[in-house]
Amino acid sequence: EKALAAVVDELQQMLDKRVFHGVHATNLTAENRKKIIRSSIFLKEKFTSEGKFDKLKGRLVAGGHMQDKSMYEDNSSPTVATQSTFMIAAIAAKERRTVVTADIGGAYLNASMGDHEVYMKLDAQISTILVELDEAYLKFVDERGEIVVQLDKALYGCVQSAKLWYLHLRSSLESFGFIVNPNDHCVFNCGSGDDQCT
Repeated sequence: EKALAAVVDELQQMLDKRVFHGVHATNLTAENRKKIIRSSIFLKEKFTSEGKFDKLKGRLVAGGHMQDKSMYEDNSSPTVATQSTFMIAAIAAKERRTVVTADIGGAYLNASMGDHEVYMKLDAQISTILVELDEAYLKFVDERGEIVVQLDKALYGCVQSAKLWYLHLRSSLESFGFIVNPNDHCVFNCGSGDDQCT
């Protein structure tokens, strides 16, 4: 029951964030039908900071290993250097800054796929749950009970998702006035002197 609830929550998040839309595979070109990748749903136990079981978390993941990586020029996404993290912590301690951590739920799902065309197959079990959540998907169910969707947002597992998420996050931070650090593209600063946020 908890596993089913976690899967339902994950698929509802996909619908709420408009991660994909249904397509009729028969309407796709032969070349696009060859590009349809699989999907999987994983369940993970989440624990509180005290080590107590909190909940089961479902995550729908694209089979990015099936994507043609030669179609993408640069999939690498920067990650913050350990030295940068320690440096920021040291500066925060020295200057007695307020330190806050935040988790962005379904982070990748906020980034648009842009011009990338990625088609993904949902198995019969996932398709059944999806139709129960949104009857509009019923018309996309094929003879095997599966649904093919086109991704509109970056999904975990796709080769370009990390890069798309970074570009989305960077664009958002820059729109708030943050400036990327030239030595570490995962460090952003805004303001100056005592009125500064890193």
